[in-house]
Amino acid sequence: MSVSFPGKVLQAMKTWLYIYKRETPFEIVAVHVLFSRKGVIAQIQQCVVTKTDFVEIYDKVNKDGVSESEWIERMSEMWIEKNNYKQWWADPE
Repeated sequence: MSVSFPGKVLQAMKTWLYIYKRETPFEIVAVHVLFSRKGVIAQIQQCVVTKTDFVEIYDKVNKDGVSESEWIERMSEMWIEKNNYKQWWADPE
């Protein structure tokens, strides 16, 4: 895909996929990704993806014949649409 997704959402999905494939000694209920920028006014932007949202999207995404990075992009796109996520600054390219 050539679409540029917010880095925070992609990172949250990558983290969830990593966690989802492993057993953890405790239950993880959300992944919270926070980015901050310094400037005249400190800017902070965050993304919180719950386990419920991740599992729902993971179960819906078509994983046949595509790479893991494409799953992550598709899941990110679905999460952004579901949550009407908008970021107020552009990620660096």
